[in-house]
Amino acid sequence: MNVLFKLVNSKLWIIIIKSSWGWKIKFQKIKFILLLLILVFLLISISILSLSKGSVLIDKKDIWLAIFQKGGELTQIIIWELRLPRLIASLLVGSSLGVSGALLQGMLKNGLASPYLLGISAGSGLVIVIF
Repeated sequence: MNVLFKLVNSKLWIIIIKSSWGWKIKFQKIKFILLLLILVFLLISISILSLSKGSVLIDKKDIWLAIFQKGGELTQIIIWELRLPRLIASLLVGSSLGVSGALLQGMLKNGLASPYLLGISAGSGLVIVIF
């Protein structure tokens, strides 16, 4: 295994390695941490946007006050009983569908595996019709 070069920057280390499969680029931990921080920031931003939009528009300041239960009573009811449960449910359902799809594709070793292709959707439709 030959190392072509190692570029050490203040924020990112890139190592290009020649192996038996060809050239391979390895990124160190900093890229992963940066990507994780960007995803967390986007998740929080979209969550705040989801909590603020609706039939009653709520400011970002009022959202934070309602989350810490220091805002108006109407705002707290809207956030805690309507929008926050919907947001949490959508995050849980979306993440579980993503994980189940990744597991399905990983177990079958087929990147194109889908519930429609395997008949899972038809079976779930049958169960819904029966019950």
